[in-house]
Amino acid sequence: MDMNKQKYWQEYLNKIKAKVTAPRLSLLLALEQAKKPISAEELIAKTKLDKATVYRVLAFLSQKGVIRLIDLRQDKRLYELGRHCDHHHVICNTCGKIKAIDICVFQDISQQVLKLSGFNKIHDHSMEFFGLCSQCAKNKKTYN
Repeated sequence: MDMNKQKYWQEYLNKIKAKVTAPRLSLLLALEQAKKPISAEELIAKTKLDKATVYRVLAFLSQKGVIRLIDLRQDKRLYELGRHCDHHHVICNTCGKIKAIDICVFQDISQQVLKLSGFNKIHDHSMEFFGLCSQCAKNKKTYN
């Protein structure tokens, strides 16, 4: 276990006034290591924590904004680290490949969204792109 990353997460949990526990640290380190959205089942396998603990910690960390639930239309819930970096995803409709794109247009469109919606404030956002990866495009003769 990387002690610097563990220390970072301990300090982060302290900063948000959340108790530092072994399961929380284990899940945060596994999410950081995954470098892509990951399912609870994959986290259970990686961390060797029991199912109830994983779901309880995921719910807690999600509520605190440390992690976020991602909907990539794959019939399962995927999780990733939250507000540490703003990015979006491109997902291949054929093979399911996921690529994170480190770009965010939120600042550019948020004022327009507020004006058009009549809302007062936006707390969070999500934008995902779905298409065909290069490998699947080579293997297909036509696009859908």
